[in-house]
Amino acid sequence: MPTYPTSTPRPIQRIARADHGFGIVTTLVAAGALLIVGLALVAALATVNRPAGHADASARFSAQTAIAQIEACNATRHDYRQCVVTPILSGTGLPLGTGPGHLAVSAPNATSYTILAVSAVPGLHGAHSAFGVDKDSAGMTRSCTQPGVNGCDGSGRW
Repeated sequence: MPTYPTSTPRPIQRIARADHGFGIVTTLVAAGALLIVGLALVAALATVNRPAGHADASARFSAQTAIAQIEACNATRHDYRQCVVTPILSGTGLPLGTGPGHLAVSAPNATSYTILAVSAVPGLHGAHSAFGVDKDSAGMTRSCTQPGVNGCDGSGRW
């Protein structure tokens, strides 16, 4: 049988003397792992409505781009009816049309226009968000169809 120096305990004695339970390092590693899993879960849940959020942002961006184009055109033509025609707006790359993911623009007279941008992806309740702009001599009003969701405030404005 091998002999061990007296300062080094035998393997069986080392196991018998070992502490039982979790040490501080083991506890910290386990807590860190749980924290990472928890954060991953929160991130996954936060992205559930993300496609609709991106589609709504795209619709708002399209409406804002149309506003800028129409206002720039009106600065020289002084008639909104001349500024909402397809040749002027088609050069912007905006998706003109009336369905989801499109932008509809009309000008009933020289001093007013209406924009309606519809998101491409349905939102929480299966409906596409719509973002409207009404401009007339009294000013500009921005409205939306899903208050409190993806950029539409609680009063239905954006």
